[in-house]
Parts: sequence; structure tokens; C-alpha cells
Amino acid sequence: IAATTTWTVHQHLSWRLSDLLLQGFGYATPDERVVIVGIDDEALSDNNGFGKRLTEWDRTIYAQLIQHLQKAGARVIIFDILFAGQNDQGDENLAAALHTFPTVILNVIESNGQFQYPTPQLAEAGAHLGLANVLVDSDHVVRRIPFNVANTSESHETLAMQAVRLYWRLPAELPVEINKHQARLPNGLRIPVDANDNLLINYALTNQYIAVRCSIGHVLGNSANVFKTKAAQTSSAAAPDKVETCPDATFRDKIVFVGATAIASGDVHATPMGQMYGVEIHANATATLLRGTALQEQSHTARRFVIVSLAVLLGLMGMLRKPFTLIMMMSFGVLGALMMAILAYQIGHMQLDTAGPLLTFGIVGPTVLVLQNLVQRRERSEIITLLSMQVSQNVSQQLLHAYDRNELVLGGELRQVSVVFIDMRNYTTLAETLAPERVMYIVNTYLGIIAEELIKFDGTLSQYVGDQAMAIFNAPVEQSDHAQRAVNATVAALEAVAVYNRSVCTEYEAKGRIGDPPLLANFGAGINTGDAVAGNIGTSERYNYTVIGDIVNVAARLCNAAPPGAIYLGPATQSAVVTCTELIERIDEVGPMSLKGKAEPMPVYSIQLMDNEPIASESGTSKSESSS
Repeated sequence: IAATTTWTVHQHLSWRLSDLLLQGFGYATPDERVVIVGIDDEALSDNNGFGKRLTEWDRTIYAQLIQHLQKAGARVIIFDILFAGQNDQGDENLAAALHTFPTVILNVIESNGQFQYPTPQLAEAGAHLGLANVLVDSDHVVRRIPFNVANTSESHETLAMQAVRLYWRLPAELPVEINKHQARLPNGLRIPVDANDNLLINYALTNQYIAVRCSIGHVLGNSANVFKTKAAQTSSAAAPDKVETCPDATFRDKIVFVGATAIASGDVHATPMGQMYGVEIHANATATLLRGTALQEQSHTARRFVIVSLAVLLGLMGMLRKPFTLIMMMSFGVLGALMMAILAYQIGHMQLDTAGPLLTFGIVGPTVLVLQNLVQRRERSEIITLLSMQVSQNVSQQLLHAYDRNELVLGGELRQVSVVFIDMRNYTTLAETLAPERVMYIVNTYLGIIAEELIKFDGTLSQYVGDQAMAIFNAPVEQSDHAQRAVNATVAALEAVAVYNRSVCTEYEAKGRIGDPPLLANFGAGINTGDAVAGNIGTSERYNYTVIGDIVNVAARLCNAAPPGAIYLGPATQSAVVTCTELIERIDEVGPMSLKGKAEPMPVYSIQLMDNEPIASESGTSKSESSS
């Protein structure tokens, strides 16, 4: 998008948006120092005017107009009419009028590098010359005019610049200095210019565009009847009726433009404010110079910087993974861009590129939303896959919801948890007598059974250490009944092991004891409840979610002390499940027990399985052989 700021499509969109803002929020009012005397449709009428063809008008009409405006006190008169071709007596009368009024500007037109001038008689009559060309942008709208145009041998200032120079009585020999995107007028006034050193017109916000616009017929009234064209003279109609003339005060000390304001003239151009006659464009340009309110376009470098900055900001907002926040930012961003454009125009006459920000919010914003959604879907899928090996689907969904709400704390927090350790009792014997692959298979089989039961009760499998499994309840997801869940899950796990052992033995018996006898394992477990720090432990590359604290050590010691098929509970766990009738009936007090790392004996409780008789492997089940 930043690279398209110089593209035609981008520029047209930017211009169009600026035009709409100018129409809706422009504030420039017509300058009362500028008046237009229009050659309108009535003036071009055969019946009531001076003839249909402007080129056939007797130029004595303009001589009389100069005399009338001179008497009315006009300061400068500008003719936006090219007086080309001889007009016999009319040229002589007009030249005489020009000699009597030194602040008249005649029209010059540049075409293909050549200037078209008035007739020599008029050009040498002492009138000033001004360029009437306007600049049409690539979207066919007139927004700017040059200060001057030069060819290989000559240079002419525009009508507007000549009008201001004569109005302020600025010396003709002092040129307009243009550098660093500014034009310095001879009186020191600095006017911003565009990249090509042209004046960007600040059009007045009104239907008439200029404070006063009089018809030439209203100005001259019946006094001009003697100058009617031959076509009018041959008409059967009587002389035009007396019309109300513009009072002389209308022109006193004013800049008066004379030009075509008739549709038939063809001198109509599209402008940001709508269709406008050429003379109105020059009048608006003159008013812009008089007020020093020329518009200034934002540079392409600044446009690209804004676009890139907004795109980066949208990308950063996307990293927050909050779609609603991103959508709100895009909405407020669009409104903010429009408000900034309005304020920039009203305060500093600056035309900001609104197309760039709107395209950024309209293209980059949705793109970030789509990418954000895809990333979140992928991450959610990865998280579910990862969590499915450690927690139940219910817990994984709760974790994802907490993640989406930014409520998931994995960096370390103190919370009450219930910790479960389950340990194989004959692991050492198995490891000594069997091949490593066989041992691995047996351990994984039993730990798989245990993990399945722990996860069913929404436990979080923290880690496996050899033949030992560790599970956490109430972390990272809140569980008000975590102690009861821990006990039920552990009971279910050990009972599932017993069921598996019986099924293996039954299958072996059914086969007539053919082959090697099954290798069975028994487990003991310890559960403790209390405060611990839960979070990710490890390096930034490799870490594990677990809990640390004294209650974890106690749970491990209880597991080591528990005989095969038994579950030892800490006092806090026993107190937490005392209200559960089903469990409390199966809990027995073991009595005070000295545990490694504890200065005083602590009360220990046990909960027996329904079938608490451990099934021995052919390899033996002695607790003394446990690796725990």
C-alpha cells in the first residue's frame, strides 16, 4: 500500500476523498475583494444581449466596461478573454481605454509551448498580460494553477498572480521566489506549493464561489445598446429593456474579473466543488493568494510513513490476539484518520492522504484478523493435541477459554493444590531381569492405564519419572473439589491396575498356562493437599508445568511409604474429603508417621481399594525392591 501512493488509482482515490472532505467540512468563504462581471447567457442573446458569438462582439463594449469600472473605483480589471483577431474600431476604442487605466490585465494562453497573445494593438496599449491556463489533474479535475509558465524565450505569470501583484502594488521586476515547497511573494508572504511548484487552490464553500457576480448586461445597462452586433441589429426585437445595474460601490477598490459565465461558452471545468467556469477558477485562485490560504498536499514520504506505521501497529495489535480489540481499533482508526484530515485542513490548510490510512485499515486490518484467526486455530489445535496427553478434554477447553480471556497464568502463582504420586512397587526387579525394551513396554502399559484414570477426573499430568507418575489438581484450572477429585482419581487408577492384572491372569489361565507367565506390577500412591507454587519450571526452551513446595515433597514421601495397593493421604487431604460419605467410610487412620525432611511425625491416613490384595508377579513384589 505504501508503494502505491504514486500510483494513479491511489492518487485518484486520495483526491476524491479530499474533495469530499472539502465539500463537507470546508470553511473558506468568498473573498469580498474579488468580483466577477460575467458574460452570461443573457448577454449572449440576440434579443436582449450583445450577440451569440463572443468573437463577434464589438470590443468597444469592453472599452465602455473599463470606463464604467474605472469610474466605479475598481482597482484591478482582469479580462479572461483572449482578444485574438482584428476588431477594427473596437480595438482602437479598447486600446484607448487601456491607456487610461494602467491596472488592466489581458488574457494570454499557452499551447504546445507557444503563447497566444492579444492583437498587437492591444498588447502594446500598456495592459499587463496574465496566463489563463489552468492545470487539469489526471482525473480531469482542476485543483491547481501554476505561478508562471515559461518557454524557451518568454515567461508569464498567471492571471491570479498578476492580479495580486497589481492589487498590492508589488513591483513587476521582483519575481516570485519558489524553493523548498514554498513560494515567496515580493511582499514577503509565503505560499505553500505542491511538488511541481503549483498553487493548490482553496475553493470557497458557496454555490456562487465568489462574493459578487454581476452580469455584464446589468453593469452596462442600456448604455451598451449602440454596440450590438449585426445579428442583433437586424432583429425585429426592440432594444433590450432597462435592467437593474450593479451599483458602483460593488466595484470600489476591488479586483474585477471579466469572463464567460455562459454554458455556451464551453469554458467549464470540473473542480472539487463541482462544475465551475474558468473565470471563477481564476477568481478563487486570486482569493487564495490574497488570504494566504493555499492548500498543501502531504508528501509521498509522509504518506508512506503513516501507512507503514499503521500497518505495524495493526500487526502489533494482532499479536495481542484480541479480535474485538483489533476491530474496535480499525473502526476508531478510520474515524481518527477522517478527523485528522478535517482538522489538518481547517487548522493548517493541509490535505492529508486519507486513502492510504483507509486502504491500510481496509486491507491490512482484515488480513491481520484472518492471520490472527488462522494462528489461533493452529495454536488451539496444537494446545489441544498437547494437552490431551496431560489433561482431560474438559480441562483443555477450560484452559483454552482462559487463554482466550488472557486469564491463564503459567509464570508462577501460589495456590492450593492436591498432588498425587503413584509409583510401581517392583520396578527394580523388572529392570534387573528383563530387557530394557520389555521393561519400557510394561511401564508404559501401566502408566497409560493410570494416566487415563487421572485425566478422567480432570487431573493434570505433570511429569513421569521412571515408573512414577505425578498429577496435579486445581492447577492450572480452578477446581473447588480438587482434593476429592484427587482421591477418586487415584482410587480409580489403582483399581484399574488391579482389573488389568486380573484380566491378564485370566487370559493366561485360559490359554492353559502356555508360554511365559505374565509379568504383573502393583502400585502404591500418596496424596497431599496444601499451598504450592504452580507454573512453568525450566529454561525458556525446555520447561514443564508443575508445582513446587513442601506439600509436593510430603506427597512423594507418602507414596514411598504406602504398601502395594494402598493410598496414603496427608491430613489436609483427609480433612478436605471428610464430607464425602463414600470416601470417608474407606479411610483408615494409619497413625503418626515420620517422613524424610519433616521434623515431627505427621498423621497419615490410608484408603483401601475394593480389592486391596496385591497380585504378585512371578518376579516378586517386595516393597524393599522399590526404586522410589
